[in-house]
This record gives sequence, structure tokens and C-alpha cells, in this order.
Amino acid sequence: MKKTSFQIRSSRGKFEIRSYETGDEEKILSSWETVFGRSMPAAHWQWKYPLNPAGFRTLLCLSENGEVAVHYAGQGCRVCFFGKEVLGLQLTDIFTHPAYRWAIGGKTGLFIKTARIFWQTFLEKAPFSPEYELKVSASKALFLWGLPGHRHARLGQKMLSYDTLPRAFYAVKPPTKCKPGRKRLWLIEKAVPGLDPLPSGLNELWKRFRRKYNPFCLAKDAAYLSWRFWQRPLDCRKPELTLTNTTSPRYRFYFLKRPWSLKIRAWLVTTIEKEGILILDFLAEQPEMLTKLLIFLLSEYGDNSLRVWTSETSPWKRAFLDAGFVEQEESLGIVPSIQGFEDGFMEKKETFHWIMGDADLF
Repeated sequence: MKKTSFQIRSSRGKFEIRSYETGDEEKILSSWETVFGRSMPAAHWQWKYPLNPAGFRTLLCLSENGEVAVHYAGQGCRVCFFGKEVLGLQLTDIFTHPAYRWAIGGKTGLFIKTARIFWQTFLEKAPFSPEYELKVSASKALFLWGLPGHRHARLGQKMLSYDTLPRAFYAVKPPTKCKPGRKRLWLIEKAVPGLDPLPSGLNELWKRFRRKYNPFCLAKDAAYLSWRFWQRPLDCRKPELTLTNTTSPRYRFYFLKRPWSLKIRAWLVTTIEKEGILILDFLAEQPEMLTKLLIFLLSEYGDNSLRVWTSETSPWKRAFLDAGFVEQEESLGIVPSIQGFEDGFMEKKETFHWIMGDADLF
């Protein structure tokens, strides 16, 4: 019989592993602040997890006094998997409270036990014993993925069957004076989430892209973009670093159209950081149209460097290289990771397209 929680006894007390319950957010955020040394506003946590249209999955390992010793969470992702929509889980905000790290290590430690129960409970065909499965109503995901650093990735590979995705493609366009290309046949429109409405035509571009490329990637339709950028709480956005305004909304969208048409041919979104302009996300009918949009961006932000992270096997690499970006050694130590156990799933892992905006959620 499936359990609703697991009880663990140790020489230093008892622990309980169970799924998230309404009201747990206060203790989660308290431990989160201790671990990461900064606070996460409650409104941001609500947006990131309960308000995520694709849902979320969270397991807590609680001490006798109710403190979160281990937090293992995944954000739901609507994923287009070669013509069908599936549920994926992006592992985020995984942590262990420093006061309980004496109980973390090894195959029988609290962290590994919590992780195995999470996988068995929320992942289809997880390779662990069914005795670890909790009784929950949430549907299971086809796969798990994330962008951990080297340390977390090594632990996951050793203990939790993590597999790796192709390495990150990281490219930079140094500050340059760039004249805008001829735009007589093209129109560039801009939108700022929080100030401007969500543009129409986003669903149509996603449908054309999906039909043409049959991709394996997050569903980048209007519903996703609305939640990801337009519904994000304003008080949680980092201020942009501009010459005239340090409190403006965080994101800038750019859209490529024909002057005589409402059809969106490409879009991309940027954020401004101390290191320069970061391209968070993009979509285009074809690489050449993304290149056109990038060349406009260079004329807009020519005095700043531009950076992008995406999957090394991305079909969009050529668009950045054609626009003058130069591939460099990846600077964050990201180890793109993935795992799923459906027959034939992992044979297609190298086609999974991700970009930094998929993970830039704090």
C-alpha cells in the first residue's frame, strides 16, 4: 500500500518525508533564505510554483520541529515532444538545510532518500523500488531535466541516474558600433511586460514553428509567455541597468514582422545585467529571420556586449554566428542534465532544445 509519508529515525531525531501541503510555503522560504543567503518574496514563490499553469511537484523532509531539512522540487513544463504534448519537470530550488547536513551524505542520507521518493512518486517508470512511492493524486511526468552545476550533476549521476544533455552553447557579441540593416521590407515592434499588453500572433507563430520543425522543447505559446513574463510579480523583478532608469521593468520583447502583415515571424526577449545584455528566449520561423532580429538588436545595444546560452545542438546556433556572435567557453559551469525511462526516450535527448530563459526564474 502506498504511504502518504515516510518516517525516518536517526540518532539525532525523527524526520518525515511528504509532499507539499498548503501552508508549507512559510517554512520553505525560511529554509530557502538560510541556504541561499537571500530572500524569495512569497508572491514570487506563488507565481513560480502554485500559479504555474503546468503545475509543480514538491517533497519536503521535515525535522521534528517542522523545519525543512531537504527540499526537492520540480516545476511543471508543457513540452512538445515530436508532435505530442507531454509533461516534464524542471528540477529547481533543490537544497539541504546546513543544520542537517550531518544527515545528508551517502546512499542512505536524507537527501538521497528524499530524491528517490520524489522520482518514484512523480516520474514515469522510475528505476527505484515501488516501496518508495507516496500516495498522491498528481500525474507523473515523462522526464526530469535541469541545468545544475558540476557538484550537483556529479551527485545526480552517481546516485540518481542523471544523464547529460549536450553541453551549453555560449556565445558573445562584444560591444561594437553596428549600423542597422535595411528594414524597408521588415518592421520591428517592441513590448515591455508590465507596461504593454501581450501581443497577438504568438500562438500562430508557435503553431507554424511546431508544424515545420516537429521539435522537442518547451511549448513557447501565448499561455507560456503570458505566465513566464507578463504575470511575473512586478515587485520581484530585478531592476534593469540602464543609463537613465534603474527601476524599469526587467524584460524587453522584440518582434519581427512585414510592414503589411500582422504575422509575427520571429521574437526574442532580453534582460539587462551588469555583464551586458542577456538574450533569454527566442522563436522564429527560420534561422534567417532570427538573424535579422539579432542584427537589429546589435544596432539597438551596440555599446553593450550581448550573450546567449542555449543547447549546443540547437538549430539556432547558425543564426547567432551569422549575426557576428562568437562562441566562447561556457562561463557558469552548467551541466545540462536529463532523465526519462520511456522506451526510446533517451535516444532523442540530444534534440532537446533549451535556452537560459527556461531556467532564469528567480
